Amino acid sequence: MKLRSALFSALALAVAVPTAFAVTTRAWTTDTYKAFDEGEGDNARVSSDGLVLPGAPTRRVELEAEAVWTAVRAPDGTVYTGSVDDGAVYAVSGGNKRRVATLDKESPWIGALALGPDGMLYAGTLGAGTVIAIDPRTGRTSKLGKLEGAGHVWSLAVSGNTLWAGTGPNGKLFAIELPSGKARQVWESGD
Repeated sequence: MKLRSALFSALALAVAVPTAFAVTTRAWTTDTYKAFDEGEGDNARVSSDGLVLPGAPTRRVELEAEAVWTAVRAPDGTVYTGSVDDGAVYAVSGGNKRRVATLDKESPWIGALALGPDGMLYAGTLGAGTVIAIDPRTGRTSKLGKLEGAGHVWSLAVSGNTLWAGTGPNGKLFAIELPSGKARQVWESGD
């Protein structure tokens, strides 16, 4: 009888312990920006499609800017950001930040950033349609040029010695020779 009682107790314990540590899956919908903004973004990232996915731990770093519009990550992990209110470009690494350059004479709104293979940073402006080269080590800036017929530089990408600039409002693509800054229009959407 004692053996049966001991077996019954062991069986009951074996069944109860796994359920004591079980968790349930929860799902919820966030359908407004306000609801999303009130949440915590711990270990999450938001894709360019707006999907919230598991991600690496993040830390908020306060910048002296109303908002940033664009960012690019360097091979060493430094993230360069472009602001919307004062033309500031920041370097953020770990919990530290520093203002690399201020382009407010060109435009207060940085629309695009790209890094060249040599570490040079390129910024495109909204409203002025200019492209500026920035040495992130010294903060020295030089204007590569104003892109003909472009009011906004929406995107930048570097390939070899060419900086590609996607512009608006008329949907033009420019190829800019580096380091000279000589630009030529290579495509227009027709819109």
